Amino acid sequence: MELFGDKIELKWKLVNNVPVGYGYGIGNKYIVVGRFICGEIWGDLHLFCRLTGKRIMRSQFEASIPHGEYTWYHEDMTETGLYKDGKKHFVCKKLGTRVLEYGFCKNDMYNGYATVLVDGKTYTSPFWKNGIIDGLGCIEDKDGNIEFYGFFNMGIPQYECFDVHPMMLMKYKKAMSDPFLIHAVKCVESIF
Repeated sequence: MELFGDKIELKWKLVNNVPVGYGYGIGNKYIVVGRFICGEIWGDLHLFCRLTGKRIMRSQFEASIPHGEYTWYHEDMTETGLYKDGKKHFVCKKLGTRVLEYGFCKNDMYNGYATVLVDGKTYTSPFWKNGIIDGLGCIEDKDGNIEFYGFFNMGIPQYECFDVHPMMLMKYKKAMSDPFLIHAVKCVESIF
């Protein structure tokens, strides 16, 4: 059986050559502990590093496919979220209790609403497509100050605007509270 890119040798009890009940498996990278029902993995599956024995992951499975809540344990970061039919659907990455980024994903890239930390800046948008913002979004500095609120084209900020989106209300209010914003907009408008 192959799980998360590792070929696992099953050590489960076999009934008519079909794994059943609780057991474990060993691969080149991982040790797997879980439960088989009718020859398929169901419920919580635990993944451990074969070399160190440290727990790497806990994930819910249905019919041998990740489906439901999961938690990946990295060195000092934790990633939690949801799998849907074997693919990540939602991700939340934390450093201790501090949320670094979160959002919906498709094909392991942010799609839809997400907030992502890149080089100390936070990018938020409901218009992530294949891991980049393509539409309304904002950039905040490390102190939470809005640096840009406007439209992105294929990940590149294009122009600032006053458009409101229900999922961006807090960012919009924060951007509009900048006392110098209206002066900058009036300066640009006076040129055209």
